[in-house]
Amino acid sequence: MENKELTPSSNKAIVPTLSGEKEIGFEYNPNEDGLWEVTLGGKKATIKQKDLFSLVFYAANTEQVDKLTPVTNTQVTMLVRKHKVKLLRD
Repeated sequence: MENKELTPSSNKAIVPTLSGEKEIGFEYNPNEDGLWEVTLGGKKATIKQKDLFSLVFYAANTEQVDKLTPVTNTQVTMLVRKHKVKLLRD
């Protein structure tokens, strides 16, 4: 399967179908609020990025969803400083 990764210099990816007769083209235009142009069989459609992600997550199984959503653990440490102030009378 020949899949070209999306890079900042190239915002297009072509994914061949299993039959090999047609290809699915994806084009991302970052200047238009996350819109993707999808080409299938010579017909183009524009979809929102969130809808494309929804489709991917809908089709994925639990293990694939876990790989698509990595979890980053962050440890937060609380630091408390106390100052002692002594008041003196003149």
